[in-house]
Amino acid sequence: MKIHILFSFREKSWGGGNQFLKTLRQEFRRTNRYAESLEYANVILFNSHHDISRVVRLRRTHSDITFLHRLDGPLGIVRGTGPTLDQAICQANMLLADGTIFQSQWSQEANKSIHEGITVLPYTLIPNAPDPAVFRPKSRVYDSSSPMKVIITSWSSNMRKGFSCYQFLDEHHDPRRLSISFVGNSPIKFKKIKMSPPVDSKSIAERLRQHDTYLTASQTDPCSNSLLEALHCGLPAVARDDGGHPELIGGSGVLFRDDFEVIDALEVLRRNYDGYSSKISVGSISEVADAYCNFASLVQNRRTSKSSISLWDASKLLLQLEHSYKRKILSLLDLIAP
Repeated sequence: MKIHILFSFREKSWGGGNQFLKTLRQEFRRTNRYAESLEYANVILFNSHHDISRVVRLRRTHSDITFLHRLDGPLGIVRGTGPTLDQAICQANMLLADGTIFQSQWSQEANKSIHEGITVLPYTLIPNAPDPAVFRPKSRVYDSSSPMKVIITSWSSNMRKGFSCYQFLDEHHDPRRLSISFVGNSPIKFKKIKMSPPVDSKSIAERLRQHDTYLTASQTDPCSNSLLEALHCGLPAVARDDGGHPELIGGSGVLFRDDFEVIDALEVLRRNYDGYSSKISVGSISEVADAYCNFASLVQNRRTSKSSISLWDASKLLLQLEHSYKRKILSLLDLIAP
């Protein structure tokens, strides 16, 4: 089996989806399961709403290929923008995919609340994993006699990434007990929390290994790459009890619900640091890649002949996506071109 990932990759650090799919492609290449060209692909993996126009054209001309759809979000819940784009993504799933990959149970249930048909196709739950050559466990031992070193990272400056909580923490934490650092983009200038601009993955991993604990207060995050990166670096976590966080953390951290609970949650972890740290359990990228391939094989074996998407349905879908995403996607002449 050869899998091709249909995605416009950015070689520099650019969001969780881009980083994970690059790592997945790298693992497929390492195990000789990646098709560099569509000519040699048995399976096409496409992601959320990205490159849908290309998927439409391929679906109309490659009835022999299995199409897997990796779903995120729902984006409207994650970003707070409403369900319009997610409804279009669900429609794309119904018309284009043979199987669906959710990143968490939370994401599956949230998408199903938008469109009941999202689980009609074969589906599975596979979380992400970072590059093990970069995100590896730290050798630093926690020193309980010093302030616990806490790190927060965020590529996005959207307030829903937890910034009201970080502002509360900045104003109320005791620097004698907690030493807090933030790396990334922030809409708020902190007073006591040490701030650094975004850095590449290798630098992020180095920063993580210099700290004791990871904190995330992001809302409705289906499968946080940042949280996974920290766990893979050996940091127990304190996280908002929302989205996919509880599924990723398991017993290796403390959950909180409201902003004012975050300091108490950090104190709970500080008092039993070794206990939480010893329970870190995360899947490797090799296990994740195997899960993708196993699911692809299952879908191929169960797959019935799916009729090619009609020009009418293709046009409606692309117009729906264009309207919801406010971006020119594909002209009708491009769609019917050989």
